Amino acid sequence: MPCPARLPRCDSSAAPSVARVASSIDGANHGDAGRPVGGKDLPRQSIWLAASLRNSSWHVVFEVVQEVVVDDPRAAGRGDSQLTNGTQRPAIGGHSVTKSPAPSGRLRTHLIFVCLSAAFAAALVAPALSHAAVAGGRAPDPFGPRAKLYVDPSEPSARQAREWRTSRPADAALMDLIAKRPVATWFGDWNTQVGADAATLAGRARRAGAVPVVVAYNIPQRDCGSYSAGGAHSAAAYAKWIGALAAGLARGPAAVILEPDAVAGWDCLDAAGRTRRAQMLRSAITTLSRRGIAVDLDAGNSNWQSPSVMAARLRSAGVSKARGVAVNVSNFRTTSESLTYVRALRRKLPGLRAVIDTSRNGQGPAGDQWCNPAGRGLGLPPTVSPAAEPLDALLWIKTPGESDGSCNGGPAAGEWWPEQALGLAMRAAR
Repeated sequence: MPCPARLPRCDSSAAPSVARVASSIDGANHGDAGRPVGGKDLPRQSIWLAASLRNSSWHVVFEVVQEVVVDDPRAAGRGDSQLTNGTQRPAIGGHSVTKSPAPSGRLRTHLIFVCLSAAFAAALVAPALSHAAVAGGRAPDPFGPRAKLYVDPSEPSARQAREWRTSRPADAALMDLIAKRPVATWFGDWNTQVGADAATLAGRARRAGAVPVVVAYNIPQRDCGSYSAGGAHSAAAYAKWIGALAAGLARGPAAVILEPDAVAGWDCLDAAGRTRRAQMLRSAITTLSRRGIAVDLDAGNSNWQSPSVMAARLRSAGVSKARGVAVNVSNFRTTSESLTYVRALRRKLPGLRAVIDTSRNGQGPAGDQWCNPAGRGLGLPPTVSPAAEPLDALLWIKTPGESDGSCNGGPAAGEWWPEQALGLAMRAAR
């Protein structure tokens, strides 16, 4: 089994010698550079895994060692390539890392590094990473170049493909274009046991070695009473709901897209209502982040609020404490247009990171229509670390084939609409 990536010069077949450990402690320059998080360049924390022999029994010891991340001027501009419809390459980080400070001489004398099996290492390191994230106030990156996003076999597209496999094999193959790709799971007031439901999802994803992407969609006065009206009945109820969601997801890495439309669409609220909503979102970001969960706050889309207005709203809603923002959720704006919008936001909010929902933007928008417009198609498949700064991922956040509302021939918001899903797959971006 491979050794944990953070153990320098680790050999899977045997524990390294004390001399090798001392050498790696004193001289190793770890190459997985950090990147700005939440608008600031922050120290990157690594977990040194060691064991000591005490009273004839082995004890596992963790030490958190900081790595100072600095910009590498030679890398300037390398991450700004435009997205194309081709295969996305992981971006090359434009950062270098200083040598990590070594553990104390006493620790070097009494500690030797050990290689653990992948499963045992994961079980031990995950709590330490979560603790490090809490100490720093932000969650670890769930969208690294080696990250695997969770594909839920119970998604409606998967059920539809199975149903059609014999009677409509060609349509089943098209449905597989959705079913075999990672799609976010939405949580809202329909989850009567949100903590248990979140824990079930997190457990399945963890066993698959994958990261679940979750949408939290339960803010009071959700959707301003429109097609997706609902949400928690009070700020206190919302805080309790977020706490249960966070507890359910906390046992494994997870990413949360926080409250689509809640910031861009708060025009329906009076000044006091906007203040209360911003407070609820700030509290939600803190609650989730303290559990080691990465949070991307929804930032609307490029055809809604101006970058100046949106940046001011995001700032008041606590985006500096989030991992970044999500744009184009449930909308149809092109990836290139969305990227331009993200970069405009970043000029207002330096260091901002972002994810883009590409689930249904393969054919671009149909004017200003947002509710089940005809003729749309699947966008670029989900991918982590796309080669365009400042993107962390392209995601399918909206479930392709779920209705936007009872408009343009569609069923109620959130209901499965197989005909729409089939059309999206037929017109997928190539």
